[in-house]
Amino acid sequence: MAALPDFFLTDLPADLEYVNHAPFQLNETRGRATLIYFWASSSIYCQQLLEDIRSLESKFLDGLNVIGVHTPKFTAEHESAHVLKVVNRWHIKHPVINDREWRLWRMFNVQAWPTLLLLDAESKISRVYFGEGHKLEIESRIQQLLSEAQSKGIRRSDLPIHAKKPEPKSYLSFPSYIAAGVERLYLSDTTNNRVLEISFEGRVTRIFGSGNAGFWDGRAHEAGMREPTGLCLGKDELFICDTGNHAIRRVRLSANDQIDTVAGTGRLGLHINEPSPSRALSFASPIGCVWSQDRLFVTLAGNHQVWMFDLIRNQAARVAGNGMDALADGNATSSSFSKPSGIAIARDGLYIADTNNSALRHISFPDFQVRTVIGDGTFEFGDTDGAASLARLQHPGGILFDAQRNVVWLADSFNQKIKVFSIAKNEIKTLNVSYKLQEPTGMTIADNALWLVNQNAHELLRLDLKTGKLGRVNVSE
Repeated sequence: MAALPDFFLTDLPADLEYVNHAPFQLNETRGRATLIYFWASSSIYCQQLLEDIRSLESKFLDGLNVIGVHTPKFTAEHESAHVLKVVNRWHIKHPVINDREWRLWRMFNVQAWPTLLLLDAESKISRVYFGEGHKLEIESRIQQLLSEAQSKGIRRSDLPIHAKKPEPKSYLSFPSYIAAGVERLYLSDTTNNRVLEISFEGRVTRIFGSGNAGFWDGRAHEAGMREPTGLCLGKDELFICDTGNHAIRRVRLSANDQIDTVAGTGRLGLHINEPSPSRALSFASPIGCVWSQDRLFVTLAGNHQVWMFDLIRNQAARVAGNGMDALADGNATSSSFSKPSGIAIARDGLYIADTNNSALRHISFPDFQVRTVIGDGTFEFGDTDGAASLARLQHPGGILFDAQRNVVWLADSFNQKIKVFSIAKNEIKTLNVSYKLQEPTGMTIADNALWLVNQNAHELLRLDLKTGKLGRVNVSE
């Protein structure tokens, strides 16, 4: 718990910008406890915190208001349109303020994402919490505050303020990553909680996942997943980063499409014991995966690490990352990452999209040394092409190694661009396309084309590598 500010909160400034609700004042919420939390869309901690916030909202439906204050780190996060996309992608139903100028951040002397302020029923600040892991403590304090309000005769038990500006209806809902087989593509339909198998023409041939958020194994359309992201193929198996369940799932494509869990307990694990049996390991937010010789390399964004899962021995071991949220090179296990996401395997090692460092990182084989190819620190970002030492990215996501061209394709997500890094020339350039990209993420190459997931537009794109023509693929059943 952090120290309390040296003042009481009377009300919020009247001219704040709400992204999903009409402006309101705290006097409309009095008689109930109020939780105000500061977050950023780029922060994996904030995304994971929502698990606790949803639980608190459900438990105290008749006694708790929740208000989100989005304070940006990256340039792209300043825009309310971007914040609203994330609000809908993360299923946030309470009011969210766009604190684009950091006014509330400075008012409350906030130091980091996430920070939570708990107000009593008279809108006085009761507690301040920093980071994750305070759910039980917050639950206990809310209960105390509601009991105090009851004894004072000011307790209200009406429904909380509910906000929503829904996304337009579409078949896909914030798809994220993609993998290619010989004749089929596999696409994470992330907020629909499922993975689609589709033809190169866009026809859906199989669906994995019931569509209901949950964590259970079973046949293809029966199993429960929660916000699946990264995908990769190995032999006759499809591996899925079940991000919202903090697990790795497997589809046995030649065995009745049975879905099972190869790693993870379904519970968030911020501190990992190693080495460990894969199924007994609790980790945080896997996002990217790549298969190689019965081994699965996975980026654990919430742990700022890269791990290897031995699929034969069912054992897991850390490959890189000391768990610190930073950028540091050197020996793999002493190096530092910040929300590593996309991962690709090349001839001499692994390439990582180190997302919150706005960096491209490389882990060499067989000595497991980490070096930064592009990037210069957590708050050093931009949109600059050219020599790797001078280039800048902004929150890159998906990544793809192209052996034929000896390049790394990179989804520079917050710059709304696709970039190509030449390994031989050690330089990066933007791919010029006449199409509006909206936070692009996953990529794969198949059928003489680059397939690109245009996440915030809920669509799959196809770039013909011969003609350079880029167009939308109509994904449907």
